[in-house]
Amino acid sequence: MSRRWHSFLPVLLLAVVLAAPSSTAQTPPPSVTYELSVQPNAYGWHRTGVTVYWTVTPRQGLIRSPGCEAAIFIPGNTDFNGEILNCTAEWSGGPTISQDTRPIRIDKTPPTGLKVKPGRAPDAYGWYGHQVSFFFSGRDALSRIDRCPTKTYRRPNDSTASLTGFCRDRAGNVTKRTVRFKYRHPLISPPGGHKTWRPPLLDWIDVKNARFYNIQLWHNGKVLSKFRDGSRFQVPKTWWQDGVRRRLEPGRYRVYVWPRFSGRYGGEALRTSFVKR
Repeated sequence: MSRRWHSFLPVLLLAVVLAAPSSTAQTPPPSVTYELSVQPNAYGWHRTGVTVYWTVTPRQGLIRSPGCEAAIFIPGNTDFNGEILNCTAEWSGGPTISQDTRPIRIDKTPPTGLKVKPGRAPDAYGWYGHQVSFFFSGRDALSRIDRCPTKTYRRPNDSTASLTGFCRDRAGNVTKRTVRFKYRHPLISPPGGHKTWRPPLLDWIDVKNARFYNIQLWHNGKVLSKFRDGSRFQVPKTWWQDGVRRRLEPGRYRVYVWPRFSGRYGGEALRTSFVKR
């Protein structure tokens, strides 16, 4: 054998070794696993149907596998404890593996029976004169109520003000409800303690069924009493009261407005104050 052939012999032997099939390769051990099409939320609930995907390996030697369908759909709703699926796989001459899913709990039904309760009564004649909170509550027979946040209204002024709240169950289903009310801040303007160089324009809530209003100004006693059909009154610079000519002098004035209904005045006055400089 030539010297040249001896120099290539080790390389050829290495190539043969690398090309030969490995004698250490083994079949993976039997296993049963599953995945869910949708993961549950923090409370462990779903609000849509769930598909369970089973994986059974290896397929070689598998004798039977009841409950191990590749995809099983659970449409919902379940009961509170949820639904548990089982996959059992048996191999020839090998083990039998039984695997349960975690409890799959599905609630697709939103909360019902939503109620709204104001935090306090209206300030006057059905109107709220400053911020008001509304408390929402509801029922959920399956996953139970998670939260019904309190809502607070501050603005804008509106005779048909509205506020929308909601209740959410633990699966994430939401039901909304809108409450409507009358809101104006303040109930009568200008707001109390307002300072002005000019006679102010008084503007107050429109009281339902009021035929007219009696407006009174007090400054060291009653100095003005007028009647108006509408819910506005411009304080004059001068006027006559009880046969005496009056004028808007510097100082603090208290303002009262009484609505007049058929045959009676309203039981409580709207009031404010202003300071004439």
